[in-house]
Amino acid sequence: MTTYVVYSFESTIAEFFNSSTTVTRRQCDEFAISLVGGVSTPLEMQGVCSYTVRAGPDKSKIIQFGGEDSIIDMGNISIAKAAHPNSSLAASISGP
Repeated sequence: MTTYVVYSFESTIAEFFNSSTTVTRRQCDEFAISLVGGVSTPLEMQGVCSYTVRAGPDKSKIIQFGGEDSIIDMGNISIAKAAHPNSSLAASISGP
């Protein structure tokens, strides 16, 4: 018998904040809004090691927050910057 797990983006987001970082979801949302304005809305599909939102006046910007122990592969950043020249890598934020 096959067992299927139903994906819940809210529980995935909660798990990220409970296990991967000391900052809160609210801090990330506020940081995203401070970067590009508008309203911060989480994407419906979230990664296991990150929290990703759309923000900006027309929700055209995507902001991703990684776990504190996540390593950023600068080679991948270079590829992403070549494909999306108007993108940027923001500073880190810290929790309480």
